[in-house]
Amino acid sequence: MNVLITADLHLDLWARAGRDPFAGIVPVLRDLDALIIAGDLANDPKRNWPWRWPGSPQVRV
Repeated sequence: MNVLITADLHLDLWARAGRDPFAGIVPVLRDLDALIIAGDLANDPKRNWPWRWPGSPQVRV
């Protein structure tokens, strides 16, 4: 069984840098039986991902 455990991706920082954190591991992702994501997906998601929070002001990154 192929399992990938990752944590604290902080996808907002990758997006701000114009980079795709998964670009180099696509072949690995294709063969996974399970993917476990732990920790933060973004730094301060209410501020950095306003489109995910209804009623939040739009903030451009």
